Amino acid sequence: MLSINTKKTVVVENSRKNEAPKKIVLSKNVDGNISQYLVEFTKDLKYFFTNVHSSVKVYSIATGTVVKVLSQSPSTGGHSDKVTCVILNSKNHLQLYTDSLYGTIKL
Repeated sequence: MLSINTKKTVVVENSRKNEAPKKIVLSKNVDGNISQYLVEFTKDLKYFFTNVHSSVKVYSIATGTVVKVLSQSPSTGGHSDKVTCVILNSKNHLQLYTDSLYGTIKL
């Protein structure tokens, strides 16, 4: 489930060549499921992280494409089960905490 607190997310979508881009502002989630995956946005709102099975995908908001997949095998410190939560470290934006169904938290 996606829960967006009070952060505003602005997504600009180019529809046609000669038309002005459409601007969508998501400012509040009013009950319900937007996605089965959790989402964590960077402070600059250029990227977001989402859990997919035992890995985390990094998406560009500008292009909507995956720019990186963060994944490790369990033998090298990765999760052995589905990642259930992704949270950026508030004191270090280069660190991401993940949690799994197995109950482990990784940095």
